[in-house]
Amino acid sequence: MGDLLMIIVAVEGRFGFGLQDDTVLGVDVEIDTFFGVYGVFHISSNSDTSFYGVLGFTKGELTASVPGFSITEDDSGLSYGFGVDIKSFNIEYMLYLDEDFYEVSAISFGYNSYF
Repeated sequence: MGDLLMIIVAVEGRFGFGLQDDTVLGVDVEIDTFFGVYGVFHISSNSDTSFYGVLGFTKGELTASVPGFSITEDDSGLSYGFGVDIKSFNIEYMLYLDEDFYEVSAISFGYNSYF
């Protein structure tokens, strides 16, 4: 008998912060915090592999500074990404914010444990 194809929909909330500043043209740029709500759409069969897409909304705070001056900016917008779960491991690309002068994106690796 063939594999049964399933589509699973979930809702996730995520919170994050920057671990390292970046310097662009002499300006230090830091991601202070971001949070969002996302729909996750898994396509799976009976196997241990599941492909998924993520679509949602992110709000973030960014600080740019040069010696003696800094500015903090709040931005929000549509976010999207995709990934794959293989057994208990996953890899994902996510574009959280895409603004005129900067982009906040991430590649993540994870491990899921169920108890």
